[in-house]
Amino acid sequence: DADIMLTLDESGSISAADFATLKQFATNFVNALDISPTGTRVGIVMFASDSRLILAPSDNRATILNAINGITQATGNTCIGCGLNESTEALKASPRDGAGRVIVVVTDGANNRPLTDPFGHLSAAIAAAQASSTVVSVGIGSAVDTSELFAIASDVPGLQTVFTTPDYASVDQ
Repeated sequence: DADIMLTLDESGSISAADFATLKQFATNFVNALDISPTGTRVGIVMFASDSRLILAPSDNRATILNAINGITQATGNTCIGCGLNESTEALKASPRDGAGRVIVVVTDGANNRPLTDPFGHLSAAIAAAQASSTVVSVGIGSAVDTSELFAIASDVPGLQTVFTTPDYASVDQ
């Protein structure tokens, strides 16, 4: 069993069509999981210039899918650290014995709104790791800073935690 926080970029660099594709990816991701009280729970955080908790970890598939469907894009800058912090706090606020904690960050760019220090996103990733979470990063498109993707992703031997794709159309792969 695992508690997964989908941490999704909603910054202004994402077109409306690509944002719809991102929501479809989230729907497909959830539908591929064993969502149940003893299986997987999924929560959702959106981030741009700031972050917002859409849904705390839930074991109700319909609730999760309705939350995804209801998301409207906020736009703004890209504060990856804001999303990581929000996801970490959501996982800490809803602990479950024996469940792994995973934060899946999906972004199309580079952190351009640091927290209080230029490496705010790194500080947030460290905080997530200290909260016993595995961070998986997914970069979409050519504007992604791959060094940031590797910096925020957890280093888990034998497990790929950084993924890149050229465009939103291929994100499901």
